[in-house]
Amino acid sequence: MRRIFFIAILLLLDCFALLATTGKLALSDASLRFRAAGVDIATQKFYLQWSVPNLSDTADIKGFWVLRLTKDTQANPIMDTLNEVSSRAMRYLDTVTPCCEPSMYTINLIPKNPSDGGTAYKPPLQTMLLDPPMLDECKHVINLQWSAYRKFDMFSMPPEPDASFAGEVRYHLYGYIGGSAFKPDSATWLATSDGATSFALPITKEKQYYHLYVAAVYNGGSDTSYSNRVSLFVSLPIRPQHIYLDSVIGEGPRATLHFRIDTATEYTRFWAEKSSDINGEYHRFGELADKHQRSATDEAQGSVYSFYRISAVNGCGQVTASSPVVTNLVPNLVPLAFGELSPSIRWNMAVWHDGGGSVARHAQQYSVYRTSPSGVAGLVDSTTETSIRDDLSHLSDSVICSARICYRVEAAICNDSRQPLAYVRSSEACTDITPNLLMPNAVQPYGEEVNPSTGKSRRNFEPLCACMKSYTLSVYSPSGALIYSGAEPWNGRKSNSENFVSEGTYIYHIKITFVSGEQVQKTGTVTVVF
Repeated sequence: MRRIFFIAILLLLDCFALLATTGKLALSDASLRFRAAGVDIATQKFYLQWSVPNLSDTADIKGFWVLRLTKDTQANPIMDTLNEVSSRAMRYLDTVTPCCEPSMYTINLIPKNPSDGGTAYKPPLQTMLLDPPMLDECKHVINLQWSAYRKFDMFSMPPEPDASFAGEVRYHLYGYIGGSAFKPDSATWLATSDGATSFALPITKEKQYYHLYVAAVYNGGSDTSYSNRVSLFVSLPIRPQHIYLDSVIGEGPRATLHFRIDTATEYTRFWAEKSSDINGEYHRFGELADKHQRSATDEAQGSVYSFYRISAVNGCGQVTASSPVVTNLVPNLVPLAFGELSPSIRWNMAVWHDGGGSVARHAQQYSVYRTSPSGVAGLVDSTTETSIRDDLSHLSDSVICSARICYRVEAAICNDSRQPLAYVRSSEACTDITPNLLMPNAVQPYGEEVNPSTGKSRRNFEPLCACMKSYTLSVYSPSGALIYSGAEPWNGRKSNSENFVSEGTYIYHIKITFVSGEQVQKTGTVTVVF
């Protein structure tokens, strides 16, 4: 019965196109283009839009019939004629059908030409219905869902959606955020959903009305149809409009963050967070007392390169706003070899990211400072690189003999206008300096000369080191017998004797204590020459 009824509808459509058999060829399928079936944003009434590429084809056409596909009480499809419009009218506003009923409407067009034959009806289009928005307070989003904008095949029973048409449609979400009254001219694009008929819209403003609607774009972007409009008042606590992370300061094993939070916010929970990856998971290392707190300390920063941020948290424990992300600076010192006085320092790049991580700024200049137990030695270098090699050979013995030299790195990260975004300072990285230890390779017991390079007498065998506090020296014969042991230079004599040893090569072992308390031992040979 339903198939027979539907075929009767098709015959009715043909009758409109075959009212006469004389005259010019009527408007054909190819010349009529059904462009849109949607909701007028301002009036919230259904509208239709079509076009005739060659208007001369409509010379003998009196107008168009606008029809609405609906169902009778037995759920059989029926074609309801709404109105007749002029042949020059390419848009129709349906003032009869109420918008946004819990059912969808299929609209079709039939050109009215009493003198020509042929057919000109088009597959109907189904309007969209945007469901009432749902507020997700925990995720801080508005969940939206709508029925698909579809084209139907009129020759199927019951009518079947055109699957190929569904693949052409893209959905754009538009809206006006503000007062209770909708302002069509103030609506802006908010998001795009490629094919999907649902979207979670992030809330950008609280205590405001959200007036939203969906635009279906198809035919390569040339045609657009709109859904009904929905409204929602977002009565959530006002998030901070800004959170500034001003600096990350290294202090020994800790890192201290200095920041500012918008005091107009109604939020009461804030977290200090860090991650090992800008796009990775952030972990809380501190919870702030309130929005007036200005610093937080990461007690376990150590020497780990980290990305830091301050976040506002809603009542569900979800982060809804964050500061820009700022990295710390972690210097690394290459351990010095025995007697080496040119330490190499490397560090990571100082980086600032906006809240979404899409805009990044890097420090353009780094300042490296050297410190020692005697105080700050001052600026070592200012460089655009992330490494330097220092030269300590020109320093005084008192500095070198301190045995410990430390470095810190500082940088200001600026925007394109050279305005500071964040300041970063590393903790100190230190290295122990072991002064160069020289031992003569020969001794002349009867010699009267002084070595010009050391200022020491050639008749004494003793260590040459500026930072030495004390030492113990032992000398052995080639067979291993102990010849001398003491804390003074060896002059070639046997212990407790005025007799010199024989000319030849002897083995020594020395243990030196430096002024820093560090101890070094060395074994070698020395030649006695008469």
